[in-house]
Amino acid sequence: VAGLWGPAADLLFACGDPNRPGHVYFCKRGEPDSWPPANITEVCSPSEELMMGCLYGGQAFVFSKERLFYLYPNLSGTADDVTSTVSQCKRGMVNRWGLAVGSGGMYFINRDGIYRTVGGSEEWISRKIDPLFRGKTVNGFSPIDFSALTTLRLEIHENELYFQYTDTGGNVRVMVYSIPYEFWRPYEYDKDPSC
Repeated sequence: VAGLWGPAADLLFACGDPNRPGHVYFCKRGEPDSWPPANITEVCSPSEELMMGCLYGGQAFVFSKERLFYLYPNLSGTADDVTSTVSQCKRGMVNRWGLAVGSGGMYFINRDGIYRTVGGSEEWISRKIDPLFRGKTVNGFSPIDFSALTTLRLEIHENELYFQYTDTGGNVRVMVYSIPYEFWRPYEYDKDPSC
């Protein structure tokens, strides 16, 4: 599996099985090294494909390519079971690495921008750098190369969201979003970060 997150209610979760792309696996309660074959739940159709999950505010979530789902562990203690519910967030993730959790919510990359959600409707935070998502060069910065999906990354450090991408010129670029002040700025490395 490609993604592992938790714990929530003494459970770890996983997704990314190429044979069951719409399923979430979960460990035995309180035993993170035990993953019985029965501990699996179908969240979405295989064509929608789950990308990655996380915890926010103690709640477990999982993103697909198209939307966000809540994960609810059975808290009765009698059985290991997990159910899912579609959230109000109607955008999904473009890849498995485009998710970061920090101050203010869950941040994720979609094909048409970067968004923030706390489980409800998504908020578009990349408005100022939107032309990069639309194939346009802005202030000398070439647009995002969506054929290089594996280089799209999000990370949070202190109160800043770092967005890494490869542009259409083959250069690895980083844009930084100030979470408290809500503005974007370019980040330049002394050395190419892909080295």
